[in-house]
Amino acid sequence: MSQKAIANAVRGRFHNEVADPEELVVVYDNHRQDAVPRAGRWVRFTVRLGETIQATFANVGSRTFRTTGVAFAELYEPEGLGDGAQLDLADTIVAAFRGVSLASPQIVFDSPSVTEGTRDGAYWRRVVTIPFRADIHA
Repeated sequence: MSQKAIANAVRGRFHNEVADPEELVVVYDNHRQDAVPRAGRWVRFTVRLGETIQATFANVGSRTFRTTGVAFAELYEPEGLGDGAQLDLADTIVAAFRGVSLASPQIVFDSPSVTEGTRDGAYWRRVVTIPFRADIHA
């Protein structure tokens, strides 16, 4: 399993469970700056992969290597609309990832956390942090 496969699985979960059902405009890693909407609600979704360690010591073929990571869903809501819709979206994201395990690649999501909202230009910004770990068997 590659780092690309891990990142794509995390992005895919967000896309299928949150972005499509909520009809969200999402800006993913390394999109052009002009992809950022100038108005309306949108989300920046980033996957950061961390260190890989050998989690088990055994014979070749039965070792486990663990990669940790975190995904960030930065929620942008136009200023002045209140935070109710944004908090509902944060709850949707938390529910889509909390305690979920994916089989291929093998990824376990820990409980996401939600920051307090802050003003960011013409938007109210809130971040949902989604920690995870992926196991590679080699």
